[in-house]
Amino acid sequence: IGTAFEAFAEFKLPERQVLPVRDRFEVKSLNGSWDFTLGEKTGRINVPGNWATQGWKIPQYDKKISALTGAYVRVFNCDSSWKGRHVFIRFDGVLFNYDVAVNGKPVAKDVASAFNLHQFEVTDALDFAGPNTLAVTVRSFGRGYEWDTCDCWCLAGIQRDVELFSVADAYLEDVTFTSDVRPDGSARVRVRTVVGRYPGAPDVRVR
Repeated sequence: IGTAFEAFAEFKLPERQVLPVRDRFEVKSLNGSWDFTLGEKTGRINVPGNWATQGWKIPQYDKKISALTGAYVRVFNCDSSWKGRHVFIRFDGVLFNYDVAVNGKPVAKDVASAFNLHQFEVTDALDFAGPNTLAVTVRSFGRGYEWDTCDCWCLAGIQRDVELFSVADAYLEDVTFTSDVRPDGSARVRVRTVVGRYPGAPDVRVR
């Protein structure tokens, strides 16, 4: 895994807001058993989950936690029908700080805010014809950890779902619902949609 992150020195995270796709027919789950290394121990670990409850370390409480690094690896195939589309990987929650690489190419670095969803485009790093290697380095003690540790058990790891999804050249960037309740008990609901476009995408109107 060490060589998977050599390019991070010049890495800059691209900025593109994409509404998370949740349709089961458009999503590939990467949950399951992953290769895992913590210190000198190597084996398999379940994702989602954490290190302590799967026997990799003793659970620790409050902010006085050990500075450890866990290395996750998962090999997967990408749906060949997604070729020509834009593919994203979504992490619904990782404690507490992490980097991501696909086939040795960095796609995310020093990600914090552990309980929040983060997603990153991986299209250019994928091999649609063969297996792909996903490497995630998770730190129990890193940037932003102090905001996610308090009067509780501090359990590091990939805590929530990991999924792939794809979008077309024109996609939903954001959807906002607002409602007003009228004096007669009825309500007015308004929906605001923002459509994002890659270069060359056709004009799209949402109704």
